[in-house]
Amino acid sequence: MKQFLNAAMVISFFSLIVAAIWVVWDQEGFSNAEKTTVSALIVFATALLCKLAWVVVKEL
Repeated sequence: MKQFLNAAMVISFFSLIVAAIWVVWDQEGFSNAEKTTVSALIVFATALLCKLAWVVVKEL
């Protein structure tokens, strides 16, 4: 059961990231360069958050 809940949390987290990128690319008033930059920032922030979570889990 714990493994199922962990998988559900990871899938939900990555679905949230994909939805955020989708919202960025769905906007009409921005250029592709701006959309790409914002998408890269979202991915970078996600990577930092995952790294932070990994460090915290390793310390516990």
